[in-house]
Amino acid sequence: MELFKILIFLSLGFLLCNLISCKKDTCEETLCQNGAICSSGACQCPTGYSGELCQIDDLCVSQVCLNGSTCERGVCQCPPGYSGVQCEILDPCFNVNCQNGGTCNNGACDCPVGYSGADCSDRLNATSLTITQIDVLNFPEKASNGVDWDYLGDPDIFISLTLGSTANSSGRITNTRYDVNTLPLTYTLNPTKEVTSLNNYWTIGLYDEDGSSSTFMGGIYFIPYRSNYPEKITVSSASMGFEIYVTWNF
Repeated sequence: MELFKILIFLSLGFLLCNLISCKKDTCEETLCQNGAICSSGACQCPTGYSGELCQIDDLCVSQVCLNGSTCERGVCQCPPGYSGVQCEILDPCFNVNCQNGGTCNNGACDCPVGYSGADCSDRLNATSLTITQIDVLNFPEKASNGVDWDYLGDPDIFISLTLGSTANSSGRITNTRYDVNTLPLTYTLNPTKEVTSLNNYWTIGLYDEDGSSSTFMGGIYFIPYRSNYPEKITVSSASMGFEIYVTWNF
C-alpha cells in the first residue's frame, strides 16, 4: 500500500513538472550565429544570413576566397601578404626583410651603396672614390689683409685637392672660372678625380688666379670616409664651404 502511494505521488509530481516549470528550454542547445535570436528552438536570422544556425552569409554564397582568406558580407578578408578580390595576389616582398636601408623590389632587396647580399647585410669596403663635381658654396669676400681679391674685378677661381692637411696649388683639379660673383659655383670635373687613402686627410683649396701666379683664398682638410657612402661629401668652415659629388669604388 505504501509503495502504491509513493508511485502515485511521483506520477503526479512528474505531471505537474511538465505542466508548470520543468519543460526543457528548446533554445538551450541551439547556438545561433551572426546575431540571430533563438525562438522555440529555431534561429531567427537577421537580413543577409540563412541556414539552420544563420551561419550562411548570403553575400558570400557565390564568393570564392583563396589562400586561407574568409568572406565577410561578400568581401574576402585576406591574410597578411595577399591582396585582390579573391586574395589571389601574393605580395612578393611579404616577409622579405632588407637591412641597412635596402628596399624590396619584386621579392629581391635593392641594396644601398656599400652593402650587398640577399638581405643587404654584407658591408662592402670602398677602395677609392671618384669626384665628378664640386660646388663652391661660399668663400671669403676679401683677402686676409682686407683688400679685394682682384683689383679690377671679381676673383678668377680654381680648385686644388691634395693628400694631407695642407693645400697646394699643384693639386689643381679644375679649370679657372673668371670674375666669380655668384654662388654656388659649380665645377664639373673632366677628367674626373680618383681619390684613394680614404681614411687619411685630404685638403680642398681655393685659389684666385692672377696671370702666372695665384693667391690662396682658403682651404679645408677632411677625411673622405667616415662611416657610410653618401652621394656627396659636404665640408665647410666659418667662411668657406664645398659640396663634393662622388661615386664609390669597391
